[in-house]
Amino acid sequence: MLATYSWFAPARTANPVEGRIERRRVLSFAMLAGLLAMLFVAGLAQADQVTWTGAGRAGDWNDPGNWAPSGPPDEDDDVVIPNVVPFPVLPEMVCVGSITVDGGVTLVGPDGGSKVTIKASGPIKIGEDDFPAAICATDGTPRAIHGGGVCIESQGASVMICGTVKGGDGHEAPGVPQGRGGEVVICGAGNVTVKTNGGGMVSGGKGGGGQDKGDGGGGVSIVSKQGSVTVCGDVKGGDGYDRPADSRDPAGDGGDVEVCARGNVTIKQIADDDVVKGGDGGDGQVPGAGGDVTGKTDTDSEIDNGEGKIRGGDGGDHKRRDASDPTSKGGDGGGVTLKGDQDGEKVGVITRGDVKGGQGGADDPDDPATPEKDRARDGKESICGRTIVAEVPDEDDGTQSRSIDWRARESIKLGQFAGRPLRAAETIVMVAPEIDLTANRRGLVLAPGVQSILAGRLTFDPGTPLEELVGGTILLDPRWLDGLGQSFAIEPEPCGESRNPGCDGLEAALGTGVWGEPIAGGVWARGGEVDSDWYLLSGGEAGATAEVSFDAQFDAIVMVLDGPTCDAPPVVEAFVPEGMPLRARVEFGSDEIVLSVRPVVLDLDCERGNRYTATLALAEEPGCYADFDGDGELTIFDFLGFQNAFAASDPAADCDGDGELTIFDFLCFQNAFAAGCP
Repeated sequence: MLATYSWFAPARTANPVEGRIERRRVLSFAMLAGLLAMLFVAGLAQADQVTWTGAGRAGDWNDPGNWAPSGPPDEDDDVVIPNVVPFPVLPEMVCVGSITVDGGVTLVGPDGGSKVTIKASGPIKIGEDDFPAAICATDGTPRAIHGGGVCIESQGASVMICGTVKGGDGHEAPGVPQGRGGEVVICGAGNVTVKTNGGGMVSGGKGGGGQDKGDGGGGVSIVSKQGSVTVCGDVKGGDGYDRPADSRDPAGDGGDVEVCARGNVTIKQIADDDVVKGGDGGDGQVPGAGGDVTGKTDTDSEIDNGEGKIRGGDGGDHKRRDASDPTSKGGDGGGVTLKGDQDGEKVGVITRGDVKGGQGGADDPDDPATPEKDRARDGKESICGRTIVAEVPDEDDGTQSRSIDWRARESIKLGQFAGRPLRAAETIVMVAPEIDLTANRRGLVLAPGVQSILAGRLTFDPGTPLEELVGGTILLDPRWLDGLGQSFAIEPEPCGESRNPGCDGLEAALGTGVWGEPIAGGVWARGGEVDSDWYLLSGGEAGATAEVSFDAQFDAIVMVLDGPTCDAPPVVEAFVPEGMPLRARVEFGSDEIVLSVRPVVLDLDCERGNRYTATLALAEEPGCYADFDGDGELTIFDFLGFQNAFAASDPAADCDGDGELTIFDFLCFQNAFAAGCP
């Protein structure tokens, strides 16, 4: 109820300072009006607390008798659901101001696989640290075949989940269409925390089976729009449906897991068996693939799984009806992708936990005669960020990713806990300007028998020979390794169709080109062989400044040597990511130079995605920087042009050439304008 306030002005009396009294009275009236307005708004904004009592019809959310004060709650109310039975049955849509569910409470959605949505403008808190709660959707039915989903969203505050959130399972019955598992979405405008202590789990529903195929498990998405996400415990995509051995219909794929935040993403373990994992693919004659796991952050953020396990879902196993059925591989394992911030101030990705792709499915694992080689491909592991700091964990469960692909804008620092090497079934790729192994003093970093690419300047403890750190075959540029001689394999040339292996071959074999004329070419990589192209460009001008341009459909290493031979000094050594062209101005002492192009991948098809273009041309005389619009005059429009370029983050506004757009670029342009043009 809004209170009513009365105020009486004192009687007006004659006074020589009456003017000041009038002014004070006007101010008093204004202050009072503001106070009344604030009280009125506060009265309107104050939300009522509505508490579940269960005193009305059993479990009926909409029965006013189940709430105190009489309900049901509306979109402005603060809802409290204590551990009082019977618990309410959730309607399909709950819109409230905030909601708190006490520990021990289990809330279930309506029958029939209906989706449950809980939306609040304020905070959402489900369960307590030492007393979990649960929110579950129901399974699909013959009439509503899909499992129910669960969506928990705070549109203006934080979300705290302590316990279980589960999507409903898809319906499974012969002769009817298949039902997919229900998905789980947990989203907050602020921080989102998920704790599954006490045996809880956040999981999508299991896929159902029907007359055409087995459907996939439900996915899980945990998202913070403006804050950070912390996951402590078990989060799993729903498993795909298993098909019987006598069915040729496909099994279901595992559900994906996505953890995304504007701020940091942190993954921790509570129990030893806790894991963030994609759903497993279903078994069958046509087995399902494992679900993927993706973690993403935004600017000035990081991903830290220092205490957590992250796994792709395992592929389903191939089932044979009898011995006459042909052998076949299982489903592929799901991958893991962690994408940290690439441009902010913080570390991109810190991984001291256990990160692996899912295990590929086997061919009839119940048959002891099945060869291990018939297992499908394990999932890939991909990590990228501004920097990557990684340590191999202590424990080893015998599984490994199919391939490991780490890429960083600045550096990769790799150590280990227990002397176990980093392992992959096929390849290990690390790409960064600096790859630092100095923190490791305990044996192999990369396991023997693994094809590895290390693209970057490699540093390690000089007291430990590199042979004791890295096993297997390494593909790298010998110019980045001082004093190693020929102890490691460089690109395995010659290749059957490589016509210009350049300085990688037993004899220099260089293609030819001319300064100023574009070069278009292609490279390839397969079966451990990596093609590189080398060109001798003539027709230049000794002592001149040249512009080097390079663009490719793949990640590449580009090198330019100042001279016509392989031992000429390099003036350009650059990692050029796909779709991010290189532009550089370089002064050459020779009129002939050597250009090298090398892919930073181990699987590059000759038919597509392998093309590049390169140009080396004499640089034009620089114009007057202060004449920003290039009209030959210094006017206010030059200032406006510079300001627009700065606002658009155009590199042309980097007046001081330090690679950043700051206030010093404004000062630089101001000085250039004041100095005038010749």
